[in-house]
Amino acid sequence: MRKIIDFFKELIFRLNLLVIFALTLTFYLNTGWSSPMLLTPQNLSEKQKIADSLFTEAHSLIYANPDSAKNIILYMRDNGADHRGSIWNIRTLNTLGIIQDVQSAYDRALYFYYQAYSAAASMGNYEQLGHTCNNIGLTHWHTGNYKDALDYFFQALDHYREADISHIQGNIYNNIGLIYAGLDNFEKSREQYQYAFQSFEGNNDLRGLGAVLTNKGLLHLTSGQTDSALYFTELSLKYKEKTHDAYGKCISLESMGRIFLDKGDYHKAAEYLEESHALSLSIGYDYGAGRAKRGLAGINLQKGNYARALSLAKKGLEYAEGIESEKLIYQVHETIAEIHEQSGSYAKALEHFKLATRLKNESINHYRLHQVYDLEIQHATKKSLEEIDQLSKEKEIKRLQLERKDLEIGRKNTLIVLIVVIFAFVLAGIFFLYHNYRHIQKARLQKALLAHKENRSRAAIEAEMQERRRIGQELHDGLGQMLSIIRMNVGVLKKKESLSGKKREELFDSAVNTVDQAFKELRSISHNLAPAVLTEMSLEQALNSLARQVNQAEQVKLHLETLDLSGIQDNITETTVYRSVQELINNALKHSAAANLYVQVISDNSQVSILVEDDGKGFDINLVNSSGGCGLKNMQTRIENLNGSFYMDSRKGRGSIVQIFIPLK
Repeated sequence: MRKIIDFFKELIFRLNLLVIFALTLTFYLNTGWSSPMLLTPQNLSEKQKIADSLFTEAHSLIYANPDSAKNIILYMRDNGADHRGSIWNIRTLNTLGIIQDVQSAYDRALYFYYQAYSAAASMGNYEQLGHTCNNIGLTHWHTGNYKDALDYFFQALDHYREADISHIQGNIYNNIGLIYAGLDNFEKSREQYQYAFQSFEGNNDLRGLGAVLTNKGLLHLTSGQTDSALYFTELSLKYKEKTHDAYGKCISLESMGRIFLDKGDYHKAAEYLEESHALSLSIGYDYGAGRAKRGLAGINLQKGNYARALSLAKKGLEYAEGIESEKLIYQVHETIAEIHEQSGSYAKALEHFKLATRLKNESINHYRLHQVYDLEIQHATKKSLEEIDQLSKEKEIKRLQLERKDLEIGRKNTLIVLIVVIFAFVLAGIFFLYHNYRHIQKARLQKALLAHKENRSRAAIEAEMQERRRIGQELHDGLGQMLSIIRMNVGVLKKKESLSGKKREELFDSAVNTVDQAFKELRSISHNLAPAVLTEMSLEQALNSLARQVNQAEQVKLHLETLDLSGIQDNITETTVYRSVQELINNALKHSAAANLYVQVISDNSQVSILVEDDGKGFDINLVNSSGGCGLKNMQTRIENLNGSFYMDSRKGRGSIVQIFIPLK
């Protein structure tokens, strides 16, 4: 079933190829590309695109159908593609070499590679030199010449580094791993495969991943880890089918056969080896066909079919000798020796064993083995020297960078110092301005305090003078008038002795009444000067007495609330509190037309607070502040003299409220 599917795939592929050839040939005939002289500037870019697409198509066919790939390249070369420039010539030669290598024509492959190497060297093109050295190394590996193979692989790495190309180096690591595997140095082989895998994975190179996974599988198979070998090889087959890599698929199928042979599943092993042999023949890969025949011989050996095994081994030897692969030749002789040994032909077994040993020693002798490791040491030493030189350059660059940074830091430090100095001057200027401002403000404050003290003193003097005038007026208008009446009555009684007893008694009673009124007036005046009520009772009692007098008149309802007034020990403070409440009640009675008056006097350890509120008609606060009465000013002066504060608020129609706070010393 698989063979039928592969047959149809191959048929469809070849039909597509014929279409491409037909279209390309038609274009060349129409554009006249039969001579290099026809590559004029007008048609060069278009023909370059055609040539590049043909190169891409040829490379995609190398491992799937090498003959078709070779036909495309030869057609391009015959029609002048390799004369467009040296790059095309190098690409053409390398592609022809790869095709010969895939078809196991190693001498022809080297013939094309050396021409490509010469052309790349004359151009100084390190990328093409790297490609060519890698191809030459791979051909030497196929023939078992490990020393030259490793030499060219290392040269390829050097050229890629010169060209600053890293994405292709995975191929080189993979090929170096093959050499170490052939020398049974599995540790180094595994290390190189891992480098290759990381490179392929990083560049999403599916063809490269398929190749390195196959090699990893073979490494596990050699180490006896058949399950791991099967895992990696099956994975590699998926990549190779996805990329149409028939060449790589031949190798993976042969590896699958070896794995199932090792597991003892001869049927599956034979299927995979037969498929590998058929695919190898279809692409002209004789090396793969020879390895498949050797594997089939091994299966028949295990099954005891010695004649069949020997026939298959001899067929494999024909393939090996036809391509002059030293490695495959001695491997087939080893298989033939084992077949003769198992069948009892010990003389023939010894003969082939000696031949295999001699060929193997010729292919891999100790001298060449030492050369391989010497090459590795030389390459490692060269790489180390290059790294040291690179480190020296980097160190010099870092030194220059440090010097540059030092200069920049020096400039920055100078700039920072300059900024700091400027900032210091600015701060000093700001401090000076602030200090001067503070001095001016302090002078203004002192001036304001002096003016305030002067105003307070003036207000106190004016209040005192006003009080004296009031007292004088009260003495003159009240007590003076009464004394005048008394004097008049007494004078009449003295001068007019003829007065009747009744008249005399009336005058005497009038004088006595007037004296009583004079005493009352005198008592009232003295009470206004210093309220005697505070000498007779406490401040709280005096305030309650004042509230009762107001409520007895039934003009307004006074609500008094006092709290902890016993803490006021200063007589001046008591007098000020009493006079302030008295003044505010009198003002409310005279001007507010209120129905209710609320008075609250509260004392604590720090201050006395007075709150007087009414529900009267209110007044314009600005008008009162500008032209307040004498009593209100006297009250405010007394409060300020005790470092107290006075607040008044009122609006027309909303009543008024007054708050007084007097600190306790």
